Amino acid sequence: KNNAGDAPILLSIGHSLNAPGTLSPAEHPTRGEQTAWPQQWAISNDAVAVSLAAPGSLSSLFAGGSELWQQYGDELEPDVVTIWAASNDLARGRQLADIQNDWGAVVTRVRTLWPDATVYAMTEPPRGLSGAEESTRLAWNAWLSTLPYGIDRVVDADFLLRDPQQPDRLRSDVDADGIHFTARGHSLVAAQIPAPLHMR
Repeated sequence: KNNAGDAPILLSIGHSLNAPGTLSPAEHPTRGEQTAWPQQWAISNDAVAVSLAAPGSLSSLFAGGSELWQQYGDELEPDVVTIWAASNDLARGRQLADIQNDWGAVVTRVRTLWPDATVYAMTEPPRGLSGAEESTRLAWNAWLSTLPYGIDRVVDADFLLRDPQQPDRLRSDVDADGIHFTARGHSLVAAQIPAPLHMR
């Protein structure tokens, strides 16, 4: 096994889908941070996962000068950075171009701080939206698939977690509250992120 100094490091940035909680904790209890997909990934890969997840956040929180960026000081050197940050923007009806601009600013900051990190993004899974908001979600996911701003890869969490019969809903076996997902859902996401090809 790697010692702590050699373990690959993953940094997850974004909203509550990067965290363990749900709106129905009695029905779907968690094991704390161990339930969240970044920690499941770390356990599976003899690695370390750190989080800038801010439940309820918009992408603009990370695009701006949030103090969250200073949470781990200047010594953090992640091998992998994941950006999953647009779900609340979509639910609040923000315009696609505005979300794209804020999200692009996040990628630019990540590339500036950690130019050697591999950068992943995740598509946004369904959360029972309809009308313009759901149309924007689909457009957002299609845009992400073009690897905007030079990101390295997109994990299609929408495809992974949606109900094939009702694509605006989560699969019943991973649905915790219509928005967040169960430990099984987190494990499915974690499995999509390969371990870094090099060791630190």
